[in-house]
Amino acid sequence: MAQSFVYLTDSSGAVWQVGIGTDGRLNQTVATGAPGSGTPPSVSSYTPNDALALVKTFAHGTPMDTPTQANLCDMINSMIWTFYPWSWTISSFTPITLADSVQDFAPSNSDILRPLKTRLVRTDISPNEYREMALLGNLGVELSRKGGLDSIQSVGWLAGSNIFRLDLCVQMTSPTVLQLQGEYQKRPTRITDGRLSVAFPFPDHFFNTFVEGLKWKIYQLSDDPRAGGISIAKNGTMQRQYTGQFGVFWEQLLQMARTEDLSVGDEFMFPEIGLGVGRQYWPGIGAI
Repeated sequence: MAQSFVYLTDSSGAVWQVGIGTDGRLNQTVATGAPGSGTPPSVSSYTPNDALALVKTFAHGTPMDTPTQANLCDMINSMIWTFYPWSWTISSFTPITLADSVQDFAPSNSDILRPLKTRLVRTDISPNEYREMALLGNLGVELSRKGGLDSIQSVGWLAGSNIFRLDLCVQMTSPTVLQLQGEYQKRPTRITDGRLSVAFPFPDHFFNTFVEGLKWKIYQLSDDPRAGGISIAKNGTMQRQYTGQFGVFWEQLLQMARTEDLSVGDEFMFPEIGLGVGRQYWPGIGAI
């Protein structure tokens, strides 16, 4: 018989895995993350202060005031955060209950950077019925044609208006209940001088990428020629060439994204999908 567990959070925020062993005793261990519970993995043991202390040795003690240090850390954190939909940046948005004869719906979440996956769910029956949806841009207003669970197939995110727009206006009658559910990438939390001692959200094994990025910014600040940069050759291919410390940081960022990408799994499978097995969750990584 397989053992079942529950996950509980204590007053200090630690997550505990609790279960009953085959001998009838209660077993409890600290969990790094509760599968399927939405509890994120444990955060890094490194902080921005750790990165600053390390990088200053490479810059021979370049003096910086606290606001400058925080701004540089925030810039690198934002570059890393927005480069790829990392697992620690993803959350489920609060389900949106749809209404008849309406096309646009506003989420209650205020920290949406970009939606990643969406689905239409009928929740008034058991088990619930799910329909995965395509994310499309530039969906126009459509109030004449209406649809339900099987005919509404696409949704668009209008960031300027903070609304989800369906490809068709909703048509449903009681007791049918439809919800829009899905996952999105959150906006990064700004690193201020008061948050320099707060642990990073990413795993420890990606700390080196942040260090290489911060090193590049500090080299820039001190006019150090080791900073490097990017040049673009307009020879019909728009070939980009990265040099110096910026090139080191960019390569580390690409390696970081490839590592994360491989953990997601393949998106497609041959022969069900004619193009074969997809290799990347985030298109374009291999071409950058």
